[in-house]
Amino acid sequence: MNKTLRIGQFLSRAGICSRREAADFLKQNEIYFQGIRIQRLDFRLQETDILKINGKEISLSKQKEILLLNKPKGYVCTRKKRRGQKSVYELLPKKYQHFFYAGRLDANSRGLLLFSNDGKRIYELTHPQFQVEKEYHVLFHRPLSEKERKKMEKGVMDGKDKLKAKSVFEIQPGLYKMILTTGKNREIRRMAEKLNVRVVDLLRVRVGEYQLNGIPEGNFIVLSL
Repeated sequence: MNKTLRIGQFLSRAGICSRREAADFLKQNEIYFQGIRIQRLDFRLQETDILKINGKEISLSKQKEILLLNKPKGYVCTRKKRRGQKSVYELLPKKYQHFFYAGRLDANSRGLLLFSNDGKRIYELTHPQFQVEKEYHVLFHRPLSEKERKKMEKGVMDGKDKLKAKSVFEIQPGLYKMILTTGKNREIRRMAEKLNVRVVDLLRVRVGEYQLNGIPEGNFIVLSL
């Protein structure tokens, strides 16, 4: 017997958007099932059903995949880009355009960015409760003092947000390996700004078990889940 899913669950499992984004997604897009436009979050579907989203057919793939992209600088993590912006989705073939990404990298940052058609896996990689490690190599405009390094590990307040690194290790003068388990927006850059340190380069090399491992910049690999 097929399992019934609320529309938010269906969209999440299809890698279209997270459940919490489903309400906005319904408002901003034309979603139809058998000629009926879906506008309510309590709409239920079978796992085998097919939706039309903005004219494109979407179904739940039997094969769950995760895509590892080496994002270059200059690309933003969004489907809806503004004039003059380049979207990370421009780096992906059409068959992966509906995949949802796990964790943003700002336009000036580069490195590992994950996409998947498995909403559950995206949730596990991004929700703070799972404490997934994200590893970065960060070049600052000068070496950190021991006090500044420990401050990053203890936590830096920025408004109501406590910004914190799990660990900060010096690789060479000015270059550090930083591990974070939270997913706050621009967390490393905001910590650095509070300590009057400028980020020269920010490269993400690992998210949980997934590593950059020599994927050429602008290229990707796809793994089965």
